[in-house]
Amino acid sequence: MNKKEFRKLVKSIRNKLFEKDPHCYYCQIYLDFPTLDHKIPLSKGGKTTFHNCVLACEDCNNKKADNEVQSYLHSRESKEASDVRGSEG
Repeated sequence: MNKKEFRKLVKSIRNKLFEKDPHCYYCQIYLDFPTLDHKIPLSKGGKTTFHNCVLACEDCNNKKADNEVQSYLHSRESKEASDVRGSEG
């Protein structure tokens, strides 16, 4: 697949995902400028397919980096729980 075909594929996946749900997969904010994130990162053997991609806000996409979805979601939940405990004191 050449670069032009790859960009067309990415645009198609992003558009289909946006039609399905225009919110960040991780934090649920509405996306004005969605980024495409790979559930299984390319660096870990993931592919650019509809089933391996989600829409994410730039902040979540950057924080997730090359972690897999479950690992990132677990770290988010742990941080949120820690923030709640810290605000109770």
